[in-house]
Amino acid sequence: MGERSYRDWGDPPPPEPGPGLGFPGPPPATRRLLWANVLVFAPAFLLWLFATPVYQRVQELLGLSPGVWREWIPWLPLWQLVSYSFLHAITDPFHLLFNLLGLYFFGSMLERRLGARAFQLVYFGAVVCGALCFLAAGLASGDTLPAVGASGGVLGVLIACATLEPNAPLHLFPLPMAIPLRWVAIFYAGINLFMAAVDVKLGGGSGVAYLVHLGGMAFGWGAVKSGLLAFDPLQWWGARRRRGELESSRRDEERLDQLLERINREGIGKLSGSEREFLKRMSGRARRP
Repeated sequence: MGERSYRDWGDPPPPEPGPGLGFPGPPPATRRLLWANVLVFAPAFLLWLFATPVYQRVQELLGLSPGVWREWIPWLPLWQLVSYSFLHAITDPFHLLFNLLGLYFFGSMLERRLGARAFQLVYFGAVVCGALCFLAAGLASGDTLPAVGASGGVLGVLIACATLEPNAPLHLFPLPMAIPLRWVAIFYAGINLFMAAVDVKLGGGSGVAYLVHLGGMAFGWGAVKSGLLAFDPLQWWGARRRRGELESSRRDEERLDQLLERINREGIGKLSGSEREFLKRMSGRARRP
């Protein structure tokens, strides 16, 4: 895979203290995402229970709905590319539970090794990539059923972990042995490819957005293989800004030399107002400690 500036994937750091059952607490970015999913589910459930029409409208506006995109053209609901990932199937609590478990284990794994910024890049990049795949198919087929759930982001994080460290052992209850993470990733990718093909053949209707899963997994793999996770946008912007400042300083020095030559030849009275302001600015810069 070549050299990347990833953190060492050797022995993991000591687990952080966490509440109950001996589970280590998740790192900050993962913890925030876990809480966000839970806190969105609670009012959504209450709306579904006591104000179903309102809940349906919220799901239509915040879920990933090809029908809304089609109706609102050219005003596109771009927020749906992310907001759908915080909604989950109200009548299936396991939908939320499995996503929370996957986010807890694999999100914690990725964030502890690459940091919060890289983890969030993978998670939300996978969420958006999965959304675009689902939307493209939905708009082409005329489908209007919205997609909800964090599965695209969670599976993107899983694939990124498996791509970075394919031999990391994963203990799956009740299996007596650890399974290399690469085989877990291959299993999930294969199942989703198979089920997506079956869904297409049967004309849809499975109720599972397999294209969101596949798009998220593709992003997780590509983010690692392309070196995107080794790219720090803040560091790049800082370096770019410093280069710009140096180039501006160089141009100012050249202009100052030219003006000083003119003053020697023609005197300062020949300078324009803007040139005098420039000299004043450069003089003030030179006096700074």
